[in-house]
Amino acid sequence: MNKSFIFSMDAQHKGSLVYPSLTGTQTIYHLGEVDGRHYIAVPEGVNLGLQPAVLDIRSEELVSGPVRDALKKTCLEYRTINDKIKAAIRSRYSVEDELQALREGDEAYQQFVKTVISSFAAEKALLGF
Repeated sequence: MNKSFIFSMDAQHKGSLVYPSLTGTQTIYHLGEVDGRHYIAVPEGVNLGLQPAVLDIRSEELVSGPVRDALKKTCLEYRTINDKIKAAIRSRYSVEDELQALREGDEAYQQFVKTVISSFAAEKALLGF
């Protein structure tokens, strides 16, 4: 599975980032800003190369806790993936049916939701989540 590595940089100089050459469908995603630092997801195998020192780029191998939670809320691509998950579930279960399945502990429903969520895991991994 492809994944991305997360880097953070000083928000004041974000516009100074020199983007490397990308191939095919590779994309560098801007995940958002938390506490004055901008976070980007860089695809595995892509080297950022030399960057202006003013960026204060730091490798963030594992973004966790409050920073991770904040990025999930601000990242448009992450929210779009979650919307796709909701739409896939809604294609089979209405809100009423879903609530009933939850009340009754419906195993078929639980398995379906688990399958839907796992089918989008690769997309989230490309964002570094």
